[in-house]
Order: sequence, then structure tokens, then C-alpha cells
Amino acid sequence: MCAMGSSFRRKNDAPSLSPEEKLSWMEKAVDQGNISANWKVGMTYLTGEGSLAGKDFKTSNSKAFKVTKAAAKQGHAEAQYFIGDAYATGIGIEVNKQKSVKWFYLAATNEKGMDEADILFSYYHHLKSDILGGLWYPKVHAHFRLGEAYLKGEGIAKDESKAKICFEFAKEYHVEKATEYLYRLEFEQEHREENNKPSIFERSNLDIIAAGENEEIEYKETFSLNTRTGQNNDKKIRYATVREVAGFLNSRDGVLLIGVSDAQIVTGVECDGFEGNGDKYALKINDVIMSAIGDAATASCVKIKLDVIEDKTVCRIECKKSKKPVYYIYQGDEKIFIRVGSSTKDPKPSEWDKWKEDNFD
Repeated sequence: MCAMGSSFRRKNDAPSLSPEEKLSWMEKAVDQGNISANWKVGMTYLTGEGSLAGKDFKTSNSKAFKVTKAAAKQGHAEAQYFIGDAYATGIGIEVNKQKSVKWFYLAATNEKGMDEADILFSYYHHLKSDILGGLWYPKVHAHFRLGEAYLKGEGIAKDESKAKICFEFAKEYHVEKATEYLYRLEFEQEHREENNKPSIFERSNLDIIAAGENEEIEYKETFSLNTRTGQNNDKKIRYATVREVAGFLNSRDGVLLIGVSDAQIVTGVECDGFEGNGDKYALKINDVIMSAIGDAATASCVKIKLDVIEDKTVCRIECKKSKKPVYYIYQGDEKIFIRVGSSTKDPKPSEWDKWKEDNFD
């Protein structure tokens, strides 16, 4: 019995095939159009690794491309991704960005992943991930490469919005570079928006009124009239107005509208001594500002205009950031004001020293 068993095993033991013989049989399968054989033989010619590569085996990028493309044409997702990369980087074929995009698109839209045998022949070992049962899915990285193509305009029309969609998909599967691109796109978009944003001086009065008070915008109903007491030429009201001007000059460009309430309602300056003579009204304001902050600062940094909105006159005071600190003289005292958010503040001496260091040459 024992002898018969031993003889039976020897009789049925298949001879071990050499790598060269395995490759020969696999290439016959390639000739017959076997998709798995195409992929495996292609990757063997590319890497020179695996059971099909003998000791003296020579790699060939051109053969790898030719054989793998056959698998790609049959819908093998990993092969499609490889052909896309080959066209993108010149692996066994001349670089062609348009064809690269075509194959990345096919891989990105292919619902078929690699089987467990194929994974052993994966060209991009470093791209393997945990998704889809532990098998690397080329769809994810094809989306990423399409994102790069859209971002750079290589092989396809540049389109940052489409690039973002592709990167968002890849990010969901933890492609770190996709996250980096998304941060970059967000930063560049914010930077462009900031650079393309019109300056406060280019914005219309209606736009400024609609925006509400902020670090660049301030409203006052009157320049001199105390609307609560009815007193004209009230120094406290003038003081409150000029302090806003000084705050802008020490901080940033800004616009002060007189004749607009805090509720963004156009009240007009007709009740504030304006009698239809715009030059006279503007000169009165200019003289008060000049006496408070000095001739030089007023001449170089303050511009006064009048505009009619809803049949009411609004006075617009444009305040350009001063190159030097501006001090406000009020009742013999020297005061300092800065703009913080939508408010004007008088800083402490230590804060003012730091402010000067950070905001002036």
C-alpha cells in the first residue's frame, strides 16, 4: 500500500516550469486575447519582477506598453490607469497628454477593479490602499491625475472647478496630495478674490451703504447738528466725526458717509447746514478736519465729495491711510485714534507704540 502511494505521487507530480517556460505559456495566452495574461506579461516586461521573469530576463517598456494596452482596451481598470500614466510620462511610448487624459478618464469611470491574482502584479505598489476589500482601485488615482490635468491644462482645457471635483473624490480615499491641491486651490481663490476686490474708493455710495459698517466703512447722520438736542455746530458731534477720520488715517483706507444713519437709511445732510452749495459745505468740514489733524495730513489723505441719493445729499469723506502717525488736537489735548474692526478706539500708550511699529515705516 505504501509503495503504491509513493509511486502514485511520483507519477502525478507535474514537472516544475521555469520562469521562461511560464512566460512562454503566458504569451500564448496573450496571443489568444486573455486579459489577465496581457496584464501580467505587460507588468513583467515593465518591472522585470515576478514568477515570469527569469535570471536573464530583460525589461522592455515598449513591450510592456503594447501588451498592457491590449488589457486596457478590454476594460482592465489598472491597465487603463497604466496606459494613461505611460502617455503622460513617456513609458514605452511618446508623451501624449491628450491620450493620457482619455485613458485616465476610462480608468476613473471603470467600475471594475483588480482581482486577487492581479494585485500580485501591481505596477504601483505604493498606491495600494484598504478600499474595496483591500484591493487598490485605480478609479481613485485616475481621478487624482485627471484633477492635475484640469489644474494644469495638460491634455485638456484648464478648469479649476473640475480639478477640485476630482481632488475632492481622491481626498475621500486619503490621497494626501489631493488634499494639498485643495488647500492650494482654496488659498489661491481667496488671494485672487482679495486682489480683484475693488478698493473702498472705487465702490459706489449705494454699495457702501448696502455693505454696512465695517473696518472700511463708517456712517454719521450729521457733521455738526446734534439730532437729539437740535443744537447746531455741536463740537462733540464734530469731534465724533473727525475722530473717525483720524482712526482711518492711522489704520487703513476708509470711507465715512455723512447723511446716513447706523440703520443704513439715507437721511441726507440738508438738516446739517447744507444749503445746496456743495463747495461751501465741504470747505467747512475740511477746515475743521485740518484744524484737528494738521494741514499736511488733511491735504494728502482726505478727500470730500457730495452725492445725491434718493433726492437727499450725502457727504462722502475718503480717508487714505497715512504714511505717518496722525494725532488729533482737541481742546488743547493731543489724542490718538485707530480703527479696530468697525469701531474707532483710543489705544493705550503701550498699544500705540506697538501699533506704530506694525503700521508705519
